[in-house]
Amino acid sequence: MKTPQESKVDQLEKIVVTASRSDARLEQMPQYTSIITREDIEKSSSQTLDQILKNIPGMNIGGSPYFNNDPTGQSLKMRGLTNAKVLVLLDGIPIHDPFYSTIQWAKMPLSSIDRVEIIRGGGSALWGNLAVAGVVNVISKKPSEDKTEIGVSYGSFSTKKIDVSKNLVFSDRLKIRVSADYMDTDGYNPLPQYWYGSPNFLPIPGQVNFTNQDTQRNVRLDTYFKISEDTSGFLKAGWHDQDQYLKLATGANLYSSYGFSGGLTQNYGIDKKFQARTWYQNVSFDKSNAGSCYLDLSKLGGTGSTRCGTTGLVTGTPPGKSLHTYVSSHDDNPYTELGSSWMFSKDFQNFSSLQFGLDTRRIKAEDTQKSYSTPQEKDYSQSIVSTGYGRTTQQFYGIFAQYKLTPFQGPLEITLNARQDYWKNMDSISQITSSSGNVTGGAKPFKSDNGFNPSAAFRYNFNDNLSFRGSAYKAFRTPGLNNTYRSYGNTTAIFFANPDLAPETLKGFELGADYKNSLFTLNGTYFNYEISGLNYSYTVGKYKAYDLDSGTAGNYSAGADSSTIQQLCGGDPTQSGYAGVCPGQTTTSGNTISYYTDGVTSKGSGLELNNRWNLSENLKLDLGYVYTDVFLSKKLSIVTDPINSQLGGVPRDLAIVGVDWKINPKLKTYVQVRASGSSYADTPHTLKEPGYITVDLSAIYNYDKNLTINASIINLFDKAYVDNQTNSATSLSLASSYLLMPKQTINSKIDGQHHWE
Repeated sequence: MKTPQESKVDQLEKIVVTASRSDARLEQMPQYTSIITREDIEKSSSQTLDQILKNIPGMNIGGSPYFNNDPTGQSLKMRGLTNAKVLVLLDGIPIHDPFYSTIQWAKMPLSSIDRVEIIRGGGSALWGNLAVAGVVNVISKKPSEDKTEIGVSYGSFSTKKIDVSKNLVFSDRLKIRVSADYMDTDGYNPLPQYWYGSPNFLPIPGQVNFTNQDTQRNVRLDTYFKISEDTSGFLKAGWHDQDQYLKLATGANLYSSYGFSGGLTQNYGIDKKFQARTWYQNVSFDKSNAGSCYLDLSKLGGTGSTRCGTTGLVTGTPPGKSLHTYVSSHDDNPYTELGSSWMFSKDFQNFSSLQFGLDTRRIKAEDTQKSYSTPQEKDYSQSIVSTGYGRTTQQFYGIFAQYKLTPFQGPLEITLNARQDYWKNMDSISQITSSSGNVTGGAKPFKSDNGFNPSAAFRYNFNDNLSFRGSAYKAFRTPGLNNTYRSYGNTTAIFFANPDLAPETLKGFELGADYKNSLFTLNGTYFNYEISGLNYSYTVGKYKAYDLDSGTAGNYSAGADSSTIQQLCGGDPTQSGYAGVCPGQTTTSGNTISYYTDGVTSKGSGLELNNRWNLSENLKLDLGYVYTDVFLSKKLSIVTDPINSQLGGVPRDLAIVGVDWKINPKLKTYVQVRASGSSYADTPHTLKEPGYITVDLSAIYNYDKNLTINASIINLFDKAYVDNQTNSATSLSLASSYLLMPKQTINSKIDGQHHWE
């Protein structure tokens, strides 16, 4: 007879990994795959999915929860690869922002999740675009019995969460789940004390708020039905709303969306199956970026209309000046997405199977961005500096096939995948209009491209305890629409989109082994990849504009690419008669022009180890270690980041230890220790982030079968640390280089349920 520990391992390995697109069980996966179970979610001290994923080997996620970060930066990184290279699915449907390619974390509250599948390594041979570093598939809860669930929690930073769900099981043929979630938090102040407490920082009462406030609301209706024993399907509808205010009271991200999805599965006997699904989402994103400057209070009552003081922290600011915040730019982003997936599966009697299908996805998006001047001290008045406008319609088609074979019904399993993708951009515009009506850019030509991405993998079951696995793959990512069609600027800088960016292409492989017995399980994986055509932001150069008052010509800074600046700006801004869109600052600091290139190549390799010890039926120990070496290997001369230097935001060494202790039948505790080696916030290694160790603690008390009480402390010892997970210094400044991660966070939660007889 098997021990309880062995039975639990077997139960986990029998879980079907739906992201495999072949209904493969976890024990059959040839790529390193992890499952986060509902039990893992409930015992975790983390309050959001991104923070649970942070502690999975191979993931690169900062220590700040997504609701404390700007939505345009809410990405997920894996194995050291830069942003937007992990495909995240919700029940097999992409859950990405269609324009920025970021992840819509707020649509996946923990209360709605049954489990999470994480497949590492290139997945484009099955899933196409974005599945470069891996695939994460979030599986929603499904109704199995009539019951009502209510969860209420309260924690640090006045964080309040309420989740309510109702399961209606009318019969085996019709099941409905209705759920609603609400979260509100005051956020925390990420600024280091040396900055916040500086005598140079004198906020005007009522104007400045340096916490990150966030309010979220979700409502979902999920319906599952069976037409016959062989025909089943689902219909889902959801509404999501998020109001976020970041760092300054004037900075706001107002995100609202609704969507629908449906699917149908038709079985033909026991060996053939057809699946179809479709989805739609409509998004409205209203974004206001905050700026700050210093006011000379002595002039507020006078007649002068001088500009607000220097933006940002100014050492030695004279007494009498206070910080004033304002809206520096505003974006209006409406977009829609319509997708579908069709797949046929066939199991053969010779222990092989075949899957093939078609995926489609259509995105229609636009962005209108207005940039505003620094306010005048006298009356805070501002003017429009420039207006950026970008739009496109992007259409994807992908056909794929997967063949799985077990030769001679033996211990070797082989998986072959191949996919051909075609995409096109239509009705595209990218332009900037200055306050005087000058325009650069305009309509962009029709653009199309295609890519073929194969993969081959094996798994060899040496015996009942030991298996070997390996895979080789090619994967791709198309440039984000924000990089190709969204140009934007301010009074001293413009960031130009590049509609000619080429796709990013990854080629890689991994080798691994899995061992299990009654005492412990051990997984080890080595990975190696090269990704070319990285879409990379760089500074074209700086310049001092022509001075109309003195009639003095401007000049370019050393190393500036003057010809590219003139091409982007629609003329030479350093000379008399310039009538373009680029800033006209005549100060020695000048104006900055940034652009995107695809002339960068990166290489990465590493080792992922995961070990679970079943010390007893009530005590378990988890050990994880990841070594990641990732750097730029080739680049154009215009890119200043160095080659052969560890990319910013990726520590080489990371260790995670977890202790799961069931004290008695009612009380369980879980302790997790995270030890990160030092890293740098930027690839030039100018901003070092010291290594750190944090400890999280959670306890669950099951009062009875209907009532559970949960208490947790994140960062138990109140460690001040930095873990920004950024890859470029271009967005860093003195005020934001060392934004702190959350200090000690305490949370309590009560979950109740009622079963209807």
